[in-house]
Amino acid sequence: MPLLLILSGLAVAEPDLSSMAEELTALRLQVERADSELSALRARTESEARSLLDQRAELDVLLQREALRLQVTQELSAKASAEATQANQERSALTPVLLSNLATLRAQTEAGLPYQVDGRVEVIDALRAGLEAGTLDPRQATTRLWQHLEDELKLAEDSGMSRQVVEWPEGRVLSKVAHLGLVEAYCQAEAPAGPRYGHARQVDGAWTFVPLEGDASRAVADLFSSFERSIHSGPFTLPLRQVQR
Repeated sequence: MPLLLILSGLAVAEPDLSSMAEELTALRLQVERADSELSALRARTESEARSLLDQRAELDVLLQREALRLQVTQELSAKASAEATQANQERSALTPVLLSNLATLRAQTEAGLPYQVDGRVEVIDALRAGLEAGTLDPRQATTRLWQHLEDELKLAEDSGMSRQVVEWPEGRVLSKVAHLGLVEAYCQAEAPAGPRYGHARQVDGAWTFVPLEGDASRAVADLFSSFERSIHSGPFTLPLRQVQR
């Protein structure tokens, strides 16, 4: 009798294998889902890590480029600063020399033959004003001064005619002026009785045009007639001033 009871008790305590299998299956599915999620998370993490590494590599390249650009910029800046310093030193040394030469040239132009003096002096004054104001670089001023000197040399070698206001004994008169280089100048002024002619001479240290008469006047009239016909060469008998030595 006791043995039967024990066996009967064992039969009653037997577990529900079907339920346990279902629970085990559910747990296995959860583990598989968790493992799948873990694998996906690991893959995303590795992908993000690789992306961060790539970004870091790109940033390193950019930093190297910026460092190189900064180095080049600093070198160029130092070179520009050195060149600016040298230019300022050259400007400081060259400007006084140019101003002195311009002053000498201006004085010579004003004291020389009275042909287009105002326009020639205006060029010199413009150069001086630019240098003194600092708006004209000394090297540019030197180039322009050289060009002006070439014009002066050409003027000294050529002969020609233009209109300008000239000093007559009685005042300033708009006249035609013919020049033979920068040695002699003659003028033709209109008058009620017809053209009259003059010869540039220095009187008491100042230039004026002295009226001509007789053969001298007719010779200068022939000169103007030739210039008006674009004849700049030929035999002319002209009055000459006495050059002071």
